[in-house]
Amino acid sequence: NVNLERANLSESNMCKANLRQANLRNANLMKANLFGAVLYEADLRGANLSHSNLRNADLRKAKLDGTDLTKAIVIGAAFDVK
Repeated sequence: NVNLERANLSESNMCKANLRQANLRNANLMKANLFGAVLYEADLRGANLSHSNLRNADLRKAKLDGTDLTKAIVIGAAFDVK
């Protein structure tokens, strides 16, 4: 498990990155390219994903409480439906 809590990853290119079970709590991912990224079971609580590209990303079982997804592209992304 990678720990990127509070990391500033804004505008980074993490296309198809494997971030399974990563700790991205309160991280800044604004405008990040996460196209096709694996964020399965990742902790994204309080993270800023505004304006990010999450197209085709795997967000199943991700913790998203308090996550800012304003204007994020989520077309084709996989989420759990509760």
